[in-house]
Amino acid sequence: MFKKDNLKFGLLIGFIGPLISIVVYYFIRFSLFTVGEVWEFLKQNKNQITAIIVPCLLLNIILLTVYLNTHRDKTARGIFIATIFFGLGALILKFLL
Repeated sequence: MFKKDNLKFGLLIGFIGPLISIVVYYFIRFSLFTVGEVWEFLKQNKNQITAIIVPCLLLNIILLTVYLNTHRDKTARGIFIATIFFGLGALILKFLL
């Protein structure tokens, strides 16, 4: 499955990886709070958005490196596009929240 060289597959894992990272971060750091309480906390402490997004993007960078080193460039391109969207989304969220 992970041997595919496909743009759609890269987009898929490029979006799923950070989402899994966000869920893991939530259960590690905010497991005692509801999602609504965490959302209010993020509205008041915008610097925490960066603390949540950095591990997500780091996971994508690791995936991107693995796929580039194994010469699966189409998949790597999909991961890169997803990483750009997550980064831009984080910036927009940080400044508009």
